[in-house]
Amino acid sequence: MNDEDKLAMGWIANALLSSVLVGNQCDAVKARYERMKNLQPGDLVFEASTWGRLARDVDLTSDLWDGQFVRYLRTEVETDGDWSETVYVCANPDGTEFRWTNASLWAMPEGPRWSAP
Repeated sequence: MNDEDKLAMGWIANALLSSVLVGNQCDAVKARYERMKNLQPGDLVFEASTWGRLARDVDLTSDLWDGQFVRYLRTEVETDGDWSETVYVCANPDGTEFRWTNASLWAMPEGPRWSAP
């Protein structure tokens, strides 16, 4: 996949995410929002918190696919005294696991029969 395709995928994912972040949601939008928010193991996820920076910096475009679209595996919570941190465990394309903190992950549909939460 070339850099232009990566950017197009990112813009589409961002547009889908923006379409569910609205007030007074109709039932269909609310169902899509809930499904995108409630990650399930194996979901293809879009990491939204770094999207804007990557999309604006041409030098970072090649990082989009490996970092922005990954397979979600599970969520862990790490605690240390008074604080806790949510850790998302995801899979790289080669199957190796990595851990992501301070991220905003949203599930992306992969077909017409995307299951409800």
